[in-house]
Amino acid sequence: MEAPLSRGPQPLHAGKDPEWVSKTDVIRYSRCPYTFWLIDQGELKLEETLPPQVLELIEVGERFHSAVERQAEPLEITPEAVPTLFDQDMSLYGVPTMYNPALRLYGRPDGIRTAGGALFPIEIKSHAAIQRSDLLELAFYWLLLEPFRTVHNVEPTGYLVFRQDDEPAEYDFPIAERHIAEVQRLIAKVRFARKEGVKPRICNCRVCSHLRREEVEAAVARRKDVSLLFNVGPCYSEVLDELGINTYEQLVAADRFEVADAMRERKYYAANAVEIDRWKAHAQSWMTGEPVCIGEADWPFGDSFMALDLEYASHIWCIGVIVVSDGVAQSYQRLWADSDEEEAESLRALGHLLAQHGDLPVLTWAGDGADIPALAKACYRHELFGLWDEICIRHYDLFDFVRRYVRLPIVGLSLGHVADYFGVSGTSPIQDGWEALSVYGQYLREEGTDVKRRLRDDLIAYNRDDVEALGEVAVRIRGIVESWNAAA
Repeated sequence: MEAPLSRGPQPLHAGKDPEWVSKTDVIRYSRCPYTFWLIDQGELKLEETLPPQVLELIEVGERFHSAVERQAEPLEITPEAVPTLFDQDMSLYGVPTMYNPALRLYGRPDGIRTAGGALFPIEIKSHAAIQRSDLLELAFYWLLLEPFRTVHNVEPTGYLVFRQDDEPAEYDFPIAERHIAEVQRLIAKVRFARKEGVKPRICNCRVCSHLRREEVEAAVARRKDVSLLFNVGPCYSEVLDELGINTYEQLVAADRFEVADAMRERKYYAANAVEIDRWKAHAQSWMTGEPVCIGEADWPFGDSFMALDLEYASHIWCIGVIVVSDGVAQSYQRLWADSDEEEAESLRALGHLLAQHGDLPVLTWAGDGADIPALAKACYRHELFGLWDEICIRHYDLFDFVRRYVRLPIVGLSLGHVADYFGVSGTSPIQDGWEALSVYGQYLREEGTDVKRRLRDDLIAYNRDDVEALGEVAVRIRGIVESWNAAA
């Protein structure tokens, strides 16, 4: 790697004039417009919007970024002299802040592969695989570098330096026209937001779902906004806005096939007429304040089952199980593991529990995307193939059933939201999975016996809350489905 450049000062107008937009503005807006606006207006600091684990990952990324730059030959140069290097063939790192007056963009790419004046942007990433935001960053910097480019007959291309086995690995990626177009749209939206503000909408970011949850949900509920509907995210909300459908009441009155056709025109193929019927069902639930079932919502088993929830990081450190018999929950059983060896013991103990209740299905909430893959990896690590086979045969994801067939007058379908609707409360001071991982990290680092025991008790209580909530929610959902079918 060659020639890192000394950093120059920020242009005086960039960052102060609301018309000037940076890469950070674009990426932050793409993740959550309302969070972007709160930070941009100074109502929130970036550090407040991120959980401790993400802040730790940012620190790791900054160390990796610095390590990549240190591998280059130092080259001190003033910002004004940077363009003299662009007609050469080298990779420049540590470039100063640059700006494009025509597009009113400014920023500092991690690096530039000059390629005789073609100027391909380089971004350094501490993760190991490409993400959507990486492509948007490359597209932004492709636009930013345009006034400096002396070679124009090249395909838009960028380079990403990933951390693989703690070493930098560089790959080139084409910058698609759709990503450039998306960045251009986001730039326009950033400017519009600074002039007109941003109305909150439901999303899963930390600000909207945690820090400002009550404020956001109250504002959205007052407007009867379509983002209250499950699976109507920012992209779908925007298209519905374009169609003049801003409220869930308007959606109920809309023709599902016309909406589906409009979605297909915009390449949102997943929003077919069946999915729009689910949106309409959720809208009806909000309008009536009552649960609504969709289609043939037949409950797939009886009122006896095993509720399962896992907590894990590099290994599964807590397994929680409750047996529900004839609709009544039995005592909570937990299996704790501080090491790979203890994890294997916990898994074998789980196998014994399954054998004791061999005719019962095993329920998780959204386990297909989380707990079950983690369980699969653990079973294969310890060569417990019989346990994995048993889980596969008996597992049922209750979230998937609810997603398909049931809507409640609530925001989202997280276990916490659904449990709150049914009045199921917990005892743990831990609020969510991010906090649980943070507390578990403290537990591992703690040497004092009393504090370590308290942290462990809090984590067990968190797992117990989830397992008990899952058991109670399953019983309540079954009652809703059977009552709906009886009335049909």
